[in-house]
Amino acid sequence: MGTTMAVGGIGIGFALSPINPYTVGVAQGIAELPIFSGAGLRTALVLASLALLSYYICTRVAKMDDEAIASDSLQKELSEYTMTKRNKMTLAAFVIGLGVMLYGVFANGWYINEIAGLFLLMAIIIGALNGLDANGIVKQMMEGASGVTAGALVIGVAASIQVILDQAQIIDTIVHGLSSLIQGMPVALSAIVTSVVQGVINLFILAVRDKLW
Repeated sequence: MGTTMAVGGIGIGFALSPINPYTVGVAQGIAELPIFSGAGLRTALVLASLALLSYYICTRVAKMDDEAIASDSLQKELSEYTMTKRNKMTLAAFVIGLGVMLYGVFANGWYINEIAGLFLLMAIIIGALNGLDANGIVKQMMEGASGVTAGALVIGVAASIQVILDQAQIIDTIVHGLSSLIQGMPVALSAIVTSVVQGVINLFILAVRDKLW
């Protein structure tokens, strides 16, 4: 259940967040739409999806027996977990970094390079706050990078799909065919159909970066 809450929440936030600088901000910039327009509808979709996820988790937990619940519970009480000074500084640095990122995206049009540079700087600062020297910071970065190698390969495959569609000159035909589905529809309904179409595209192009292109 813990995994369901974490992965489900991440998935919903990534897919439907009204303020995601990648899936919303960058995409709307490419489409020449007002930044974060349609936030009301996306917020409603997020709340509805989170409500469904919460209902599913609650009903699943209600059907579990006491032994299963105990095995999934924390071995210590929450009161036994304390925030150290370094934990607080790390959290503060992370929140400040996110604030800088949002300001950069909104006010200065930051894109991948600037955001990546900011996260690199945040990693160095947070490593230093936790007592790591230069070698320790690099080691932690390498261990973290090894965990996303599979994701990098997926992005490469997704990029190859985009290249094939573009070089074969069939991407415009596909987009035109999909756009014909929403012609003449009310704005609210067309937004829902667009989300369904996007779900179909997700089956073939997984990476957000390549769907934007």
